Amino acid sequence: MKFKGKNIEGGNEKIVPILRTDENIIFVVKSIRSYASFEALCPRPEPPKVTLPGGRIRSNVEDKNYSKALDLYASMRTAWIFLESTKESPNIEWESVNKEVPETWVNWQTELTTSGFTEDEIGRILTAVLEVNGLSESMVEAARQSFLATRAAPQSKSDSRPEGQTNSESGEPANGQASDSQILAMSGTSTI
Repeated sequence: MKFKGKNIEGGNEKIVPILRTDENIIFVVKSIRSYASFEALCPRPEPPKVTLPGGRIRSNVEDKNYSKALDLYASMRTAWIFLESTKESPNIEWESVNKEVPETWVNWQTELTTSGFTEDEIGRILTAVLEVNGLSESMVEAARQSFLATRAAPQSKSDSRPEGQTNSESGEPANGQASDSQILAMSGTSTI
């Protein structure tokens, strides 16, 4: 796939410097291209099945053990995303986290804290992880505004209706557009 004639290579990356008086610590945060290795190690838990009167079977999502397993899965997924995104950071060596042992992944935040990282520093790294692997609302809005600005065109002189008006004065659709009532009907909203 190409974008504007150029091959798309790589994903997002952020550099998060943690300033220290003796030597700065640099976190290289990169987006994750595939979650397959995580899913292979930690498949999403399935709720137990219950048989209802009449023989119908359904998932019991209220089961306490399932809820605990789902919470653990979410914690491990968050930890894996953090560790996977920061794995190319130079000279970072985890002491209580082993990428081959999923149960240790959740130690990342405790290890950062006990190593002297402040909550704000951990927050900056985590924010970078979230931003490279998805978009924050502010990033989405900025991209939306940029895209809309490229599409903005001066209103046609033949259409003297105010911007956004889809009805003519008679209430009929204007210039082949859907009328206001048609738009409301498509959206499931009533005019009454």
